[in-house]
Amino acid sequence: MDFDPQQIYRSLTMTKLLPALLPSVVLLATGACAQQAPTALSELQATYGNTNLEIVALNQISVEMKVQGLGCPRIGDDVVAKFDGIAMDVSRGGESDTFDGCYPVGFSIAKMPVASAQAYEAVAQSSDLLIEDSNTTWTISSTRMFSNDFTIDAANSRVVWEDVTTISTAQLVPAVPFTLNGNAIEYAKGTDISVNAYAHPTPSVCSGPNACFVDLAGTRAFGPANPQ
Repeated sequence: MDFDPQQIYRSLTMTKLLPALLPSVVLLATGACAQQAPTALSELQATYGNTNLEIVALNQISVEMKVQGLGCPRIGDDVVAKFDGIAMDVSRGGESDTFDGCYPVGFSIAKMPVASAQAYEAVAQSSDLLIEDSNTTWTISSTRMFSNDFTIDAANSRVVWEDVTTISTAQLVPAVPFTLNGNAIEYAKGTDISVNAYAHPTPSVCSGPNACFVDLAGTRAFGPANPQ
């Protein structure tokens, strides 16, 4: 949520706290008026260097924007973002007095409506991130991040993660020996397992930023005969 000094002013007035806090409010409002000018999406590279997006899907979704040059970009109040058609919260960044000098620029969803994302991905056969301001649209598409599409090949003691081509790491419960073979987990025969797997699929579309990266996690439990 963006900072609104006028809203704070109105709230303090209604609660009769304004006289006692007026010096602090004046300083706060003055700081807001002196807030650094925003940079349009189309000008980020020229102003701050290459712009990268990292998308993290670990049951929730968050996106962080990083620049490779110096300075602390602040994106405009007109920037909006959607993931799988779902509106995202926006952290607009800017200069700060913290140890690293910058507020992060990022996008997130406080409580992910997983069912909505799964319904979107079932039709689109992808996950889609849209970031735009009044003049520019960034589009990032990748493999489905919430379909959780694991299949079990019990005859050959292997689990296949259909949404990725390569599994980077995995954990099995119980902790039986296994090997990774592309997007398959091969394990000891006769074992009922739960799978936690991680991958870094390459986005199929990265239009706008200079580079896009994905960190993806999936999990699935398999019973003796059928997936649960």
